[in-house]
Amino acid sequence: MKSGGTNCPVALIQNISIQTPIHSSNGNVAGEGIVKFGWIQGVLIRCLLNIWGVMLFLRLSWVVAQAGVEVITEAELLAVKDKTNRHLRLRELLLQNSHDANLVVMSLPMPRKNIVSAPLYLAWLELLTKNMPPILLVRGNQSSVLTFYS
Repeated sequence: MKSGGTNCPVALIQNISIQTPIHSSNGNVAGEGIVKFGWIQGVLIRCLLNIWGVMLFLRLSWVVAQAGVEVITEAELLAVKDKTNRHLRLRELLLQNSHDANLVVMSLPMPRKNIVSAPLYLAWLELLTKNMPPILLVRGNQSSVLTFYS
């Protein structure tokens, strides 16, 4: 194609126009006008945004894979069945006794690093707090934070 012809892609993208209604000062539509964008605003920016969106979408799965996100296996569930049942019972007690509370304050279950995987621990926390009144989970480090003066 010739660079000066009307079929040239560069000539086509330099004059992208969009028909938009032109509003008068009182808010009524006065007519239709043409808003012209240059090739940077009309094409380049939109293309880059689309490319970056696809890159972020594809990179998300890569980041998740690199983070080592685990799944909860059936063997792990069987190994900690009693603890899971304990959390289920705790949820039942919370629903029974605190269903109309404005705030429930509870100690955070201690995560056991080598015994329970992170996804299972987070599943337990979600089990305890899902569809409940606001819950404040507090974790301490076995040191006293209150001081008594005599």
